Amino acid sequence: MDRYRTIISALLAAIAYQWVWPLACICFIPMFNKKVGPKTWFTWGISFMAILHLFLIKLSDDTHIIIALLLWGLTSVYFGCFYGIVGWVLLQFQKITRLQWHWLLPLGWPFIEWLKSIGRFGNPNGNLGLSLSPIIQHIPIYSIIGHIGVSTLIIILNICLYQCRIAAYRKKNMAIITVIIGLMITLNSPNQAAKISQPVAVVQTGVDQHTKQNPNEWATLEREYIAQLKEINHGIIIMPETILPTDIKNRPFFNKLQAISTQKNSPILVGSFIQETQSYNGSYFIQPNRAPIIYKKQQLMPFGETLPFRHLLSKLIPEHLLFNDFDAGSKSVDIAIQNGYIRPIICLEGIYSRFYRSDHQSMVAILANNAWFNTSSAGDKLLKFAQIHAAEFQTPVYLSANYGTSAIINASGRALQKSHAHHATILRETIRANTQPSLFNQWPWAGSLAIIVGWVFLLKFFHRKTRY
Repeated sequence: MDRYRTIISALLAAIAYQWVWPLACICFIPMFNKKVGPKTWFTWGISFMAILHLFLIKLSDDTHIIIALLLWGLTSVYFGCFYGIVGWVLLQFQKITRLQWHWLLPLGWPFIEWLKSIGRFGNPNGNLGLSLSPIIQHIPIYSIIGHIGVSTLIIILNICLYQCRIAAYRKKNMAIITVIIGLMITLNSPNQAAKISQPVAVVQTGVDQHTKQNPNEWATLEREYIAQLKEINHGIIIMPETILPTDIKNRPFFNKLQAISTQKNSPILVGSFIQETQSYNGSYFIQPNRAPIIYKKQQLMPFGETLPFRHLLSKLIPEHLLFNDFDAGSKSVDIAIQNGYIRPIICLEGIYSRFYRSDHQSMVAILANNAWFNTSSAGDKLLKFAQIHAAEFQTPVYLSANYGTSAIINASGRALQKSHAHHATILRETIRANTQPSLFNQWPWAGSLAIIVGWVFLLKFFHRKTRY
């Protein structure tokens, strides 16, 4: 029965994360009335990660089912282990403190989220702080404590609601719940809107991966892209990642883009391979009558742009499915525009908060290609990250996708314009950037540390004589 409760909890957390956000506040309660063992959090973490990464199986449409299942399994186990390791550490603290284990969970949860998201293969997918993206514009505290801080508050809400359910410390816990919700919807980082608005057009393309990879189709795709661009009258134009899987600067198509930029007096930010002495995935910022500005992607996608453990896996993967590694760029680029700056980031980079942090209060443009994952939830997940990070850094975010979901997001995280996935369209909006960096941008860990300190104080105040 205990194992079923663990899996039910993981399932509730996954449903909350992807579809029904209120469940985030109760998803751990099925586990709170049991004693956890060393394997409990491994089971929870692997189950949770397996559900959230089901979209990886759609890679089988363009690769091979064995490779897709292998990647899904490795991802689920690898990231699930972070929950297990920190959970085991908390069990050791339980023996020392003699507190019931769930009281210690808010102290370890920020470290789970941090450890899981760092390093070459780090991945913040599954952070419970992202589950509130549908109501993000009503929770300004993100701009102070960030998504990791909010995920810790969600854990505390679970604990307080559980305590109310078992009639323990009911008044005290209801007071804590009221205070937390009040702070979440009222505390906000200072902000100041720019005096001049910036018109922007976000282009979404609907090209499946088979078509894009076929060189015989490129001329047709170029004509379709040009036709979309001719519908736009003014403003910055944002196009998706790798609109063709080649360096477009080496094709006559690039000169046509330059001519459109000059004619409309509109910069065009477009994703492309960058072929120099080394190969990169990146973007060109095409300017009227000026040389383009290049950005080279820094965080490469495992099994897509780089093959981890190549020496071993190259012997297991069929030769026709092997690919050459891209090289990684070394720095972010803040491009000066008329009303401030714009920072391009490429697809996977959009899930990491560090790529949004800037000395300039930039607008951020995410260029994405979701066609590898076809009709899966990958596009909606990227939108979730874009909304949360927009609110954290109080910066507008423009998400231009191929075969995914595109959006124009304001500095509070609200999606002002949103596309239907898998269809070509153009989103248009006029945006005012925030000219003042958020508190989270300046001190990203201050909020989480304040929550931990506050929780330790509450533990001492309420539970001096607690035993299990």
